[in-house]
Amino acid sequence: MPPTTRVLDVALPQRQSAFRWGARKTGKSSQVRDRELRPLRAFAQEHRPRATWVVSMEPVERDVGGIRIVPWESFLIRLWAGEIIA
Repeated sequence: MPPTTRVLDVALPQRQSAFRWGARKTGKSSQVRDRELRPLRAFAQEHRPRATWVVSMEPVERDVGGIRIVPWESFLIRLWAGEIIA
């Protein structure tokens, strides 16, 4: 089977938010690793969103180079409270 190339073409106004949804392959680790953040860093560098978030199964919220890694329950509470999309 030939490899699939994915292209994300987003016309995003400067300093606006965007969501990039998608699952990642986890393997044995439940932590988001630095190499898995590379595509998100490239997206953030090009489009300059107000915030860059990764919603994960990790139990503790943390910040890695400006990317906020948030437990899914905490993310949903903030989302429903209107703290993420206003």
